Amino acid sequence: MSMGISLESPIKTLIRVGQSASGRLKKLGLTTVRDLLFYYPSRYEDYSAIVAIRDLRPETMCTVQGEVLSISNKITPHKRQKITELFVSDGADSIKAVWFNQPYLATQIKEGDSVSLAGKIEYTGFGLEMRAPEWEKMVITNYELRARNNKSTGWTNGIHTARMVPVYPLTAGVTNRQMRFLISRAFESVGEVEEWIQENYELPITNYQLLGIQDAIKNIHYPESKDLLAKARFRLKFEELFFLQLRKAITRHEVKNAQATVISFEEAAIRKFVQSLPFRLTDAQRKAAWTIIKDCGREVPMNRLLQGDVGSGKTIVALIAMLNTALNGYQAVLMAPTEILAKQHFQSVCKFLEGWDKIEVALWTRSAKKCKIEIKNSKVLLILLLELMRLYKNRWNFITSHWQ
Repeated sequence: MSMGISLESPIKTLIRVGQSASGRLKKLGLTTVRDLLFYYPSRYEDYSAIVAIRDLRPETMCTVQGEVLSISNKITPHKRQKITELFVSDGADSIKAVWFNQPYLATQIKEGDSVSLAGKIEYTGFGLEMRAPEWEKMVITNYELRARNNKSTGWTNGIHTARMVPVYPLTAGVTNRQMRFLISRAFESVGEVEEWIQENYELPITNYQLLGIQDAIKNIHYPESKDLLAKARFRLKFEELFFLQLRKAITRHEVKNAQATVISFEEAAIRKFVQSLPFRLTDAQRKAAWTIIKDCGREVPMNRLLQGDVGSGKTIVALIAMLNTALNGYQAVLMAPTEILAKQHFQSVCKFLEGWDKIEVALWTRSAKKCKIEIKNSKVLLILLLELMRLYKNRWNFITSHWQ
């Protein structure tokens, strides 16, 4: 049932959603009605042009509306494909629509039904036809019927035809037709979405000509016009960027007020290490290393980006900072994006640290599983590991207290 749904209602409470369908939707991260409303289309098909059959042109995208003259299932003589053929008339002309391997359509669409078909018009040796068009039955009120007789533009109350039709990212077993139907049902709860930009804020909606959040959600899924679609996109992009900037501002505030362990400068040892290198550091490397070491000596966390071209010497600068950390009795971690690069760094660091017996270097990759136990149970100071660290971050504790 779909009665009494709210934003937090599970998707399975909507009509036509069973256990298997809800499982497939979960793969898309959709578990509640709220998730459906905030699951935006990736693109749109423009079927807003409703064209009389006699005015159709090949290679155009449009909507055709009329009455079903006949519908039947057939099997092609050569490839033995199952096809469903439908003929529809708008009162002046008729056109054929064809679907492949969808014989159930003949039980859903009956002769005499009023239908709306949307898709590409193609030319064949037998004339114009529509192949695998979107379709839906038209439920026409007496008022709409009188309007059509007075040369109105046609029936526009559908979700699959006669409009800008949304196309969503999908997974196996889920179709765009299903997604459109479910989201149209979820609209029953769109009134619960609260507007967070109020007129008494410093950024009122009227100053920026922003759509209200509810109108933006409606028009991002089923835009009433291209202009409203653009406004809906602008509103939702504005909201996303606003909260991104807000989150960054909060993070900067938290970092600024956070406490960090002071890493003192082991000047004699670092000077000895630099002098032992088989090359002379550039002025830029010296400046960068000194700046990082000074930052590590403060009581607030360091937040710094070291940028340079390939081969410019970024790794040795990082190693100086790591060695200074190790000499203070703490662990230092270097992450590499690939296992090959991690092994290269490991070999380079081991070579640079020859003679530093108290400094252990360990490598942790997918293939070096034993190192995880070794790192955890020994006083390893320098660890080079792959991006796998983020996968184990909830199960791994680095040494953060001084030891002798």
